[in-house]
Amino acid sequence: MAPFKLSIDEDILLIRTSPSILNGILFFKRWSYVLELPVHRIARVELERRAGILTLIVVKISKDGREKHIAVSLLKASRKQVNFIKNALPKIIENRPNMHEINEYIADYLK
Repeated sequence: MAPFKLSIDEDILLIRTSPSILNGILFFKRWSYVLELPVHRIARVELERRAGILTLIVVKISKDGREKHIAVSLLKASRKQVNFIKNALPKIIENRPNMHEINEYIADYLK
């Protein structure tokens, strides 16, 4: 498995990363290592540093309208993937573009 995999289309955001040695520390057990969410359920995405490690915070809206924050470590993400997450992912979540426009973002940031 690749250390960090990011995939997005019109319907699903998929992020997979493998746990590191930090997984043994209690604080880091709250991070998700596999995230698969419908894009229409994501309210917003934020980036912050937790314990000095860049972390993606995905804010998900549940069926009853409550927000849930899911943290994903970007420790194993490449620079291109981090750049995509910083610049393109918030636009994709906010604007809900079609697959052609998503592919343009992917071409601009990941290739």
